[in-house]
Amino acid sequence: MASIPTQRKKEKTWLQIYRQHGYYVQLATIATFAIGMYMHVTRLFLGDDLLLKYVYTPTFDMLFVLPMAYAAVAELLSWKQVIHPSRRHRFIWSVIVFYVTASVFLHASTYLTHSTNYLRFFPLWWTVWFLIVTPVMIVFTWRLQLKEQD
Repeated sequence: MASIPTQRKKEKTWLQIYRQHGYYVQLATIATFAIGMYMHVTRLFLGDDLLLKYVYTPTFDMLFVLPMAYAAVAELLSWKQVIHPSRRHRFIWSVIVFYVTASVFLHASTYLTHSTNYLRFFPLWWTVWFLIVTPVMIVFTWRLQLKEQD
């Protein structure tokens, strides 16, 4: 009897799996937003002076920018993988990507200035606005669908 060769599915490498999941863009973006929400809620309760003195220190900001930068890079790398069912969807995702990417530069400035006093530039209404919009951005990011990769 002749044996019939069977084709074995080629197992994906860790890099292919990493790409398949969009570089874990959803996890990185949502984690960044969650940390940001924590800081903004803390700002409401403590005020700017106590926040800058005890919580939002230059060290914290220099560490916070790392997952934020990862999220921005993952968003840009996975751009073509994101499925956009409508133009509105593409626009909202574009706004999120722009917001996270622009925020990286703001927070990275702490490496040069060793100060987080730029926070005082943003009025308290910005914090309230952030706390209203961010849960919507989290749900939007959570529900992203990515294209299958071969």
